[in-house]
Amino acid sequence: MVRTFVAVYIPDRLVREAANYQEYLKKLDTGVRWVRQENLHITLKFLGDVDASRISELNYALKAALSSETSFSASLEGCGTFPQTRSPRTVWLGLAQGASRLIRLASRVDTAISGLGFQRELRSFKPHVTIGRVKSTRGISALLDTMHMHPFDGGKFSVDTVYLMKSQLTEAGAEYSILETFNLRG
Repeated sequence: MVRTFVAVYIPDRLVREAANYQEYLKKLDTGVRWVRQENLHITLKFLGDVDASRISELNYALKAALSSETSFSASLEGCGTFPQTRSPRTVWLGLAQGASRLIRLASRVDTAISGLGFQRELRSFKPHVTIGRVKSTRGISALLDTMHMHPFDGGKFSVDTVYLMKSQLTEAGAEYSILETFNLRG
């Protein structure tokens, strides 16, 4: 079995800016486990454990679904939590420009692989980069206030590639590797 997801990566420049923002937020005493910077990405669809023999049919379906998609600009800005209450589980950076195109990509991916028997996503897709997972509510009010007063603004980047990814869970955390690359038309 291969733990699998479909993702868009953000460029190294924005990864560094996101990591700097994490460092800024880490100064607060919170119960957040921060995502390692090499794991920062936009998940379009999490597939979970997939039989290795099905990877080639996933590649084929994704290639067909994404073949007509063109590259576009997006901007990584804003921040928040899911759910947006005083007991959040996820800390994220948002997407402004390009969000509707990312929603479309996620929908195309979801539709393509549902034809292979994978369950469709029931929740509406909200493009974001997860930067932390809340393990306890310690310091959450201060975190939310700080994020509200100092929102993230990383700037624009080009979305030109979608990846089928493998996630291997280790003691040090998840390690990601690329299974397949899908280039969007230029």
